Amino acid sequence: PAAMPDPVAADQQSALSSWLNSVAPERIFCGVLGFFWLTYLWENYLAWRQYKLMRDSPQLPEAARQLTDDQTYAKARAYSIDKSRYSAVRGLWSQLLFTFILLAELMPRLWAVAGRHLDSLAGPDASRGQLPQSMVFLVYVMLLSFLIDLPWSVYKNFVLEARHGFNKQTPGFYAKDQLKSLLLSMAIGLPIAAALLWLIERGGPYFYVYAWLLASVVIFVLMLVYPSFIAPLFDTYEPLREGQLKQRIEDLAKRLEFPLTQLLVIEGSRRSAHSNAYLFGLWRSKRIVLFDTLIEGYQMQSVKEKEEKEREKREKEKAAEGQGEKSDEAKAEPDSAAGEEKEKEAKKGCNDDEILAVLGHELGHWSLGHNVSNIFISEVNLFLMFFAFGQLLNCHSAFAAFGFQQPAPLLLRLAFVLEFLLSPYNELLGFAMICLTRLFEFQADRFSVRLGFGQQLKTALIKLHTDNLSYPLFDPLYSAFNHSHPTVLHRLAAIDQAEAEDEAKTK
Repeated sequence: PAAMPDPVAADQQSALSSWLNSVAPERIFCGVLGFFWLTYLWENYLAWRQYKLMRDSPQLPEAARQLTDDQTYAKARAYSIDKSRYSAVRGLWSQLLFTFILLAELMPRLWAVAGRHLDSLAGPDASRGQLPQSMVFLVYVMLLSFLIDLPWSVYKNFVLEARHGFNKQTPGFYAKDQLKSLLLSMAIGLPIAAALLWLIERGGPYFYVYAWLLASVVIFVLMLVYPSFIAPLFDTYEPLREGQLKQRIEDLAKRLEFPLTQLLVIEGSRRSAHSNAYLFGLWRSKRIVLFDTLIEGYQMQSVKEKEEKEREKREKEKAAEGQGEKSDEAKAEPDSAAGEEKEKEAKKGCNDDEILAVLGHELGHWSLGHNVSNIFISEVNLFLMFFAFGQLLNCHSAFAAFGFQQPAPLLLRLAFVLEFLLSPYNELLGFAMICLTRLFEFQADRFSVRLGFGQQLKTALIKLHTDNLSYPLFDPLYSAFNHSHPTVLHRLAAIDQAEAEDEAKTK
């Protein structure tokens, strides 16, 4: 099909765009693809260092004996090695697929297919602009991405995670979850993309300011509606039941003047055996969410009711059948084994003191302004990226390098600038954020220590480390580039140091 007229004025071309337009398209293409391969090889080198460390450490190292025992270490090592191999294979597949997409110019081809399908459905219309075709193109991209990622996701959940006892999803629950995620992504993403493209077309030379404002408003609105309307579509929430734990959490919130409005428990056990806790909310309306797997021996009310009904049903069936002593004895052994398994699962999670220590850490992030700092950094970064797009909007030579006619569609210009041309900036920012987040984690741990939860935080970290089958040792270079959270051994050492410093001050 013939190229559409460019809706953005040509006089918006910046000095940077003019310079890029003077560079041969082949050089731009090789530069972008070469950078992505260099990044991929560097990440794989780091992953290989970590894999080699795990492979060559079959016995529990002395430095990690405070965290785990030999049996748990063997399980954690096997789990981590499996994850490492899975990541390596999936990473290679993704890199080869990405390279093939660029070399075969599949994106401009898919854009043309979207245009032809739109014409076949609605008829050719030169006046409708790029927006309808952009929406059709996005639907195709979302569907293809979903189908390409689905086998990897199924393998990870139902083979890898299940092999090590973490996957709790049934195939039906998983299928519904995936379908809801896809439909929700379309329902939210398509209108936002349409509004953004409309602003770019009609916003004039300062469209990037309006685009940034739109993105900021969307993020703000999603933060408001997510807990009440989106999250319940995927998980079951219930208020934490009355008791000592709830009272102590509320007392801690009052002590720190944290505006707690709801204290919820999420049924994470339906999805995975991993555990977590987090805070969310704006201004004077904050919520604390605990995973049921985090609370030792906790059962969601719906789960308890279901088990009671099943037990009553079994008792009625036994009474109706009039089972004899022999039958009861035959079933005693499997019932006993099931009881032992349930007792083992009930021991997972943290006690009340340890949960308060974990929440002390999370409240430390709030009290120290880490969340506000992250929002500020995100907003500045968002503005810089839209500003950079404004400067690179008309670098037609770069878009021609990837097979697009001039002028390239606005949607794909936006995607290529943010993902490809700004990839060096994204890598540097990612590393800087890892370093900053690691600093925030140490500060939040220290905050919990100052609340008097030092020892409880240590035992909580050790329990969570064991329950999640986390591997205790890491290559320093791998950790520096991959861990936004410090390793458990580093956190335990920092907690000891903080307690020693506080004790010295009191003396």
